[in-house]
Amino acid sequence: MSFKALVLFGSSTDLLESSFSSTLRLVESFDIDSVKILYSSFAEDQCIKLKELLQKVLKGECITIASEQINESGYETQFDRLIDSNTILSPTSGSKFYAFVSTKIAVEKNTTIIHTMFPFGPWKGMFYPFVPRFFQPVKTINGDIQPQEKVRNIFDNEEAVKKSISGFTYQKLGASKISFRVGNMALKLNLNNPLNYYDGTPNVSTSLGISKNGAMSLNKSDSDSIIKFQFENKAKNFNLSYNKDGEFRQIERGAFQDMKNLIKIAIDADLENLNKDNSGRNAISPADIIGLLGFEDIKVEGENLMERPVENLGDQVKGIVVDTNLVYSGILMYKGMKMMIPYCTYVEIANRRSELLKYDPDNRIKYVYGTFLWESLTELMNRNQMLRTEAFFCDGVIPMIDPLLIKDCAIVTRDEGAYRHWLDIFPRNVMVMKATQNVSENRAKIVFALMLLSSMIRELKFSNYN
Repeated sequence: MSFKALVLFGSSTDLLESSFSSTLRLVESFDIDSVKILYSSFAEDQCIKLKELLQKVLKGECITIASEQINESGYETQFDRLIDSNTILSPTSGSKFYAFVSTKIAVEKNTTIIHTMFPFGPWKGMFYPFVPRFFQPVKTINGDIQPQEKVRNIFDNEEAVKKSISGFTYQKLGASKISFRVGNMALKLNLNNPLNYYDGTPNVSTSLGISKNGAMSLNKSDSDSIIKFQFENKAKNFNLSYNKDGEFRQIERGAFQDMKNLIKIAIDADLENLNKDNSGRNAISPADIIGLLGFEDIKVEGENLMERPVENLGDQVKGIVVDTNLVYSGILMYKGMKMMIPYCTYVEIANRRSELLKYDPDNRIKYVYGTFLWESLTELMNRNQMLRTEAFFCDGVIPMIDPLLIKDCAIVTRDEGAYRHWLDIFPRNVMVMKATQNVSENRAKIVFALMLLSSMIRELKFSNYN
């Protein structure tokens, strides 16, 4: 028996991403033959984009896509007409008010209601199928219809998906190369694994593996695996381990030395027959890679503020001025925060990368690390406001920023000396914060970082890898 999907469209944030993701998850989880998008008046232009994307991506013409504007004076009658026992309602991307009203009517008619979950964190602003399916489970709230245990094949193939939404991926991810790398890896995992993830299914153990060539596998045994990440879908616990001398060794939660060993195993396994002269002023350590790829959580504290996660600063300040060392520490993973990137940060990162290219042009690890560092900076600049400073080192020029530009903002640094120096200089209406880091225990963040590590290994191994 086929069903029709009714998708609400009118949320105030991440509208296209959330609606595109939830619609695809709905269509591949149920036997859907038609989708109707019910959109708020302000979202008409976005709705047109959504329809175009869905028509391009969904395989063939077996699913019809239509839209209808919400009647602001007669929405209850409209919902009552469109919702019946053969409907599956997805209010995920609707306004709170219309989601409430439509859900109430659906419950009265025993209509199935589904909600798609989102991982947020470094995945914020990304969209399915460029987010792992296990991070976007379908939750059934009402009705008797349950998702299928294995997803429908709604895509032609990997290249067709990429080509179909190339304009959207370029707009949203193409200029953000770090997110684009991870998104492409998630796409491969989703297309190669038919297992659905939904609330109500028996709990399943999920296993991610990274081979010595950087290939990532999902729920498969690979004799070449050097890293394994295992977790139960409904539990927060996880197991991260690395292969040393044929035996997998589990990393203790939050153990920095264990993470350094994992990174060393991962990189050394891929540097066979490559230039391994990783010494001198530009030496790249496992700690450098741990920070840049986002394996750590950033916390901040100040003179009059107790330590807290950096993402919790949003309610305290108007913006965060990012010192250079935070780029090295994975601040890119904190999407959704208002950041200000000083021009001096750009200068320092550009100098570092040029040194890596100038003095060690044939060294793969230094070249690839410099590439990822530069991509992190450019993605940060694309997402955030640039702050004018002199073209010099940040320690000296950040205190010269016009205080009016950063009034009620926080300047965050990992540099103890800069922190103490800036405390004596800035007025009280500018907060100076010191950052600290610990190995993350956030599953979504670690998976994002592991995918970046996988991409880094492949870049090391294959010079033309993209």
